[in-house]
Parts: sequence; C-alpha cells; structure tokens
Amino acid sequence: MLVYGIVLSLPGTVLGVPETAAGLGLTLTGRGWLISALFAGLLAGSLLSGPVVDAIGYRVSLGLSAGCVAALLPLLAFARTPLLAGAAIASLGLAAAGMNTASNALASDLFAGERAARMNRLAVLVGIGGVLMPLMTVASSAIASWRTVVAAAGVMAAIIALACVWVPPVAGAPARRYSPGKTLRQFARQPGFVWLAAALLLGGGNEAALAGWTTTYLQAAGVGASASTWILASHWAGLIVARMTLSRRVERTKRAAVVRSALAGAMCIAIFVIVDGGAWLAVMPFVIGLAIALAVPTMLALSGDRYAGHAGALFGLLLTLLQVGGIALPAAIGIVSDRAGLRAGMSLLVVSCLLVAVLVHRSHRADQVESSSTPEEKA
Repeated sequence: MLVYGIVLSLPGTVLGVPETAAGLGLTLTGRGWLISALFAGLLAGSLLSGPVVDAIGYRVSLGLSAGCVAALLPLLAFARTPLLAGAAIASLGLAAAGMNTASNALASDLFAGERAARMNRLAVLVGIGGVLMPLMTVASSAIASWRTVVAAAGVMAAIIALACVWVPPVAGAPARRYSPGKTLRQFARQPGFVWLAAALLLGGGNEAALAGWTTTYLQAAGVGASASTWILASHWAGLIVARMTLSRRVERTKRAAVVRSALAGAMCIAIFVIVDGGAWLAVMPFVIGLAIALAVPTMLALSGDRYAGHAGALFGLLLTLLQVGGIALPAAIGIVSDRAGLRAGMSLLVVSCLLVAVLVHRSHRADQVESSSTPEEKA
C-alpha cells in the first residue's frame, strides 16, 4: 500500500513541476485527462483484480502487482510526449490496482472485528507513499530531476515485490471460485448497496481530484512551484494524521463518522476556494486532508460489515467504483476550469462531499428498512 500511495501521488507531483507541463505542452484540460489516465488504469485493474485475487490468493497478487509497478515506473520517467506519459500512467494504474484490492480484501478477511481500524491503517500507508513522492521530488530538486525520483521509486517497488516471495501463505484464506454475474447480483440485491456504492464513487473522486489538482490550483493563485508541492505533501500528511489518530474511534460509529467527515470536507474545501490569502492557501490543504481522511476507508469497512461474500470480488467491485470517480471528477474539474476558472472547477468538490453524506445516510436508511421487514414482506 506504500507503493500504491506513490503511484497515486504521481500525477499531482509530476504535473505540478512547471517544466513537465511546458515540455509536454499541457493545457488545464490536458492535465485533467492525464490525472484521469491513472484512474482509467485503476478502473480496468480493479475490474480484473477481484477474480484474480480470489483465484490466485493474496500473496501472489501482491507480489505480481508490485513487480509490474517496478517495471513500469521507469517508463514514465523516460516519457517525452503526452501520449507516452498517459500510456505509462494508465499502465501503472492497471498494475497497482491488484495490490489495493488484495490488501483491503485480506484485511477484511482476517480482521472482521476491527475492519475500520485496519483499513484506515492501510490508508495511512497509502498516505505515507503519497507524501514521499512530492517530498523527495522537492528535496532532491537541486541534485536530481523528478525522473530520477520516479526511477528510484521503481527500485523500491521491486524490493517490495521480492519481499512478497518470503512471506508465508495466509492461513484460512484459500483461493475461491468466482462467478462475476452471481456475485454482482448477490450484492445488488442488498437495499443499501447501490447508495453506498455511489458514495464510494464520489469519495474516490474527491481524493483523486485533491491529489491531482491542488498544486495546479495553488500555482494559479500565485504560490511558487516548490511551495505548492510542499503544501500538497501537507495534504497527504493531514490524511495520515487523521487516520492514525481516529481510526479506532470509528469502529462502532462508521456511518456517522463518514457523514461527519464528508460534511467537514465540504466546509473546508469551500473555505479553500472562496477565501483569498496566502496563509489560508498554505494551511487549508492540510486541514482538508484531516477532514476527508476517514470517509473512503471507513466506507470500505462498512461495506465489509454489511455485504458478506467473496472479499476479493466485493472489494474489486467497490474499488472499481472508486476509480470511476477518480476518472470522472478530475476530468470534470479540468473541463469546468478551462471554461469558468479553477475556482469554479474546484467548487465541484464541495457538492461531491455533500452528496457523499446524503448517500451514506440514504444507504443506512435502506438497510434499516430491510432489517425491519418481515420474511413475508421480503419475499
């Protein structure tokens, strides 16, 4: 999940370097599409990873994904055209999806009584990986380019892939047969599933858009390239701090925690895009990270609680929806920003956060109605 976080932070870090955007000739719409390319790859990978994880097991899935990421990161480092950069980013998403699905499914299988805490801890590692990439890029800028940092991340991924070979197989987590149609119908029959799935789609879009667009928004507001990268790193730090300190407190109040997180995120993002001033611009990405941190991992834990079945299939499906949001929302922000300005584009995130709160509440109500129905009414 550390490697997965590095992959997630690549577009926001790489595209935030001015010479990268200039060298590739990117407009704001072009940047949006390159951010979305990562999530297009993650979408395809998430669709495939559910049956793969259930078929070959967790350990092999994790090692295979990390190995593919290790091979692909140098390709991004050497890309010199938007087409090649987009292909490399999309391929990285395809490869990284398996480690995300396998890690979350493994946590759900092994720690049924503390899913929220475990999944937030996984998200902490994602956040650490997300911080490492912009920090290393800025810290080494005097002696090395971002391309060198990306290639070095490939070496780290290769070491982690090799380490998977030495990890013993997980007892009690055998490979399982998988029927996509049957599994999808099993989940879709649950009354609250569609609402929760829609909330996850928007939650994934929120995280992806903030990771990909924060540096661009800050630079448009007059913040320097180096400073904006540090501020982006502070956003990832906010995610880490909240997940480390609050994850165990939400185990029994998952739904309420998600609603509060989404509402706090909407308020903080509104302040970020409305209020001018260097101090606000510097502080608010960190605060936004604190606000939204618990929403996505806690929704995943909530899904594991409510919708029993194939863990790999369930999380493959849910993480697919996260990637759909990660494709759609950053691209929508780019399109709106080109026509009405970055402030209007980023304001889409306020609406999205509010919708997450509404959808999670609606999912809870639907499940309550189902649980209170008599057997005859269910029939």
